[in-house]
Amino acid sequence: QEESISNWLHFYKDVIVINTDDGKEQIFRVAIAYQLEQIIDKNKTETWKIVPVSNGQVSKGQVSIYFPAEKEKSGLRFHIHAPFASTVARDVVRSCDENDKLLDHIADLIVESLELIKSQGLLTLEFLAVLPNNTDELGDFYKPIREKIIHQFKYRLLTPTKYGDYSSARFLYQSSPTISNLISNKDLKLLINDEYAEHADWVANARQRNSREDKFLDS
Repeated sequence: QEESISNWLHFYKDVIVINTDDGKEQIFRVAIAYQLEQIIDKNKTETWKIVPVSNGQVSKGQVSIYFPAEKEKSGLRFHIHAPFASTVARDVVRSCDENDKLLDHIADLIVESLELIKSQGLLTLEFLAVLPNNTDELGDFYKPIREKIIHQFKYRLLTPTKYGDYSSARFLYQSSPTISNLISNKDLKLLINDEYAEHADWVANARQRNSREDKFLDS
């Protein structure tokens, strides 16, 4: 009975899917939505951060087919939409080639969104809590999303470093703040001393061990 306002970062695009029955091309719209939370610091400055979708005390991303598919559980912490083929009751996504193709397009859209999120200053260490990690219980249908996201963080300049920059996760090292404060980036490169040493850097430290951010970095 209470009025509430929520804020979202919304990405969408039109994609082409070929029907496996008749070979005809169809244009469909896929979309994702990340939940935003407003922050007001001690100087009264307003900023935003992306947070896991919350439904009361439960974090649960929703799957929509123009309407919520109530019984469909993705295991994601953000919402996704596509005109999936569903069961007669319209509450579960069916298993078929067309749906697999739509999910691939959603995964691609998520990957594209990462660069835009980074450019807006929203790709922070906290944002990693929104992304699926290897301990999340995703349905088999949604696991390709996690695989594509982790691959992007491994090979593109997306992972936050200790000194506020971004690097490819495959070049980053993790330790306690005590060690990373003692050993500078320059010394780290000297210690690594291999063909990739020039790229070596410290990853940003998660707020605590086994947090969602930490589990994503481990993944």
